[in-house]
This record gives sequence, C-alpha cells and structure tokens, in this order.
Amino acid sequence: MTVVDLDPWFSQATWLPVDYQERVAIFRTYCRDKITAPSHITNMEEIPLSFDIPLTHTVEKKGNSTVAICTTGHEKSSFTVVFGCHGNGQSAG
Repeated sequence: MTVVDLDPWFSQATWLPVDYQERVAIFRTYCRDKITAPSHITNMEEIPLSFDIPLTHTVEKKGNSTVAICTTGHEKSSFTVVFGCHGNGQSAG
C-alpha cells in the first residue's frame, strides 16, 4: 500500500486507490497522445500585488518626536498579475 501526504502543514495522509498505477498509465498515455509539441505545454503563475506601496524611509528634522506618514489611500486595493509561458519559450499572452 502507498500513502500520499496531501497536507504538509497538518501531516494528514490518504491511501491511494488500489488501481492508481493503472490510472497513472492511462493518464501518461493520454498526455503522450495529446501533447505533440512543446508549445502545447503552458505554465501560468498568478501574483497578487497591492496598489499601496509605502515608502521604507522618511525624511524629518533630527529631534522630532513624531513623523507624519502619508498613504495613498489604497491600502485595501489590490490586483493580480498573471505570467504565462509555453514549453518552447514563447510568452502566453
């Protein structure tokens, strides 16, 4: 019997189905038949970014006890950047 660790954070595991080797062989055959060129393989990565990029340095006179920090007002606004490329090196978009 083979055990697969599904969740490394909590060390939970599950038993693989009895016919998993047959399923893997069928999937590999399917991939070999359908993927005929490197351009058929695509990798995509999503990266969340924030509109609010605060400065890491402030400029104030020496000896001041308080420093005013300005924000952009977009602390909770964000967007997602998606990168993709094909197996042959072409950009996916």
